[in-house]
Amino acid sequence: MLAAMESPRDRAARPVPALKAVLAPSVREDILRWADEFYPLEVGGVLIGYHYGGTVEIAHAIGPGPGASHGRFRFEPDSEWQFEQISLLYEVSGRRLSYLGDWHTHPRGRPAPSRRDLDTMRMISCYPEARCPEPIMLILGGKPGRWSSRVYARVGAG
Repeated sequence: MLAAMESPRDRAARPVPALKAVLAPSVREDILRWADEFYPLEVGGVLIGYHYGGTVEIAHAIGPGPGASHGRFRFEPDSEWQFEQISLLYEVSGRRLSYLGDWHTHPRGRPAPSRRDLDTMRMISCYPEARCPEPIMLILGGKPGRWSSRVYARVGAG
């Protein structure tokens, strides 16, 4: 189904379930708290961490930001605020942590990428300032107390 929705150029860089993603316990708690708080509207943010071998270590989750916009089927982050938070974590970590990708919810839905999600991953991979040619996207689907999640990676971008 994904291949039918993608252009020939995108077929070489499709999102696939990430093989190994490790979330710090505080990241899981923060994301679930935001998901519950904003339900039934979408919410999301940014994932910060590092790659080692074939594993993605997610050390921090940044929330939506005070100027974010939330809807039933869409979410627009406060990008300026998020960029400030990414910069702060980068400096505090001694420049070891970096932007990995995004996270968001699909209230009452499945943790699978939508067309908009696929477009977002493609845009991230093509945006030089992001320094993230193979971004990940963590998606939560469901409702409070019954969230399920999957992590996807855009591989083969370039």
